Amino acid sequence: MGVLVRLAVGPPPELREWAAATIQRAHDGLYERLRAVLPDVPDAELRFRVKCVGGIIVELGGWALEPDLQGKSPQQVEELLVPVVAGALAGG
Repeated sequence: MGVLVRLAVGPPPELREWAAATIQRAHDGLYERLRAVLPDVPDAELRFRVKCVGGIIVELGGWALEPDLQGKSPQQVEELLVPVVAGALAGG
């Protein structure tokens, strides 16, 4: 998470080109897969949903959800998170 935050804020000059290309590949792959399962969702709405999910994931790294996740195993966190992310992306 720390590496992603540092890259998002602004990678060091020697990593900018690499970071941009890597992020673009991940972005393209994500949207290709989402488009396959959500073909009727307009592009702007799909981008909005992905940004919302990104906000959820960023919040997980912060203090706000700590009490809810405290003492939970990675599997338990996944069981809580997957329906939220799936619901946000599906719009349902």
